[in-house]
Amino acid sequence: MPGWHIVDSSIRKGAGFARNIGVASTTAPILLFCDADDVAAPGWMQAMYNALRIDSFVAGRFDGTLLNFPKTQRSRPLDQQTGLQYSPFGSDLPHAGASNLGVWAYYFRIVGGFDPDITCLEDTDFCWRVQQQNRIRLRFVPNAVMNIRLRSSLRDMWAQGTAYGAAAALLAERHERPWRPETEPIKGKSDTIRKLLTSPSLGALIWSLGWHVGHRKGN
Repeated sequence: MPGWHIVDSSIRKGAGFARNIGVASTTAPILLFCDADDVAAPGWMQAMYNALRIDSFVAGRFDGTLLNFPKTQRSRPLDQQTGLQYSPFGSDLPHAGASNLGVWAYYFRIVGGFDPDITCLEDTDFCWRVQQQNRIRLRFVPNAVMNIRLRSSLRDMWAQGTAYGAAAALLAERHERPWRPETEPIKGKSDTIRKLLTSPSLGALIWSLGWHVGHRKGN
């Protein structure tokens, strides 16, 4: 079992930049990503490794029950519990959070890694670019579970919501959604407003309002 290798990436802020620095320091053919504030479930690494022996780009399942109080869990829907994520903006390809992501290093380097200029939703941008440029698809691995820690204070929920909204506006410009017939509905603003009006908690309301404020500023 190899030991830990800690790499200093403090020269520049951003999770994407830190991940790129980490990848640059290794010659391993397989890369697994997770976040420091989350907790991998038993067997996570083995499940991801097994999946990458079959597919080149994979994402595991999120679970929010272990690290969050019920009130926090109601503050926002946790995606990636039953499948990959899809966005109402930008590309219609699936994407996943970088806190539970695995990819062959070859494909990571072809796209240049994460874009360090994107400080939020950089994982969404990365997932789309990997699939578009390499002509491979992201696959869901339900038995590779990562316990996710959600923002618990209203201030943090607002900050995250505004950051996500601004990033969504940026990615919508970078990744144009293909034309669809008018008969095929696309989830978008109306769906988001419906969720806002039926928010189960104050935290969900704050997060959703923050998203709309950030999205408007990002346009």
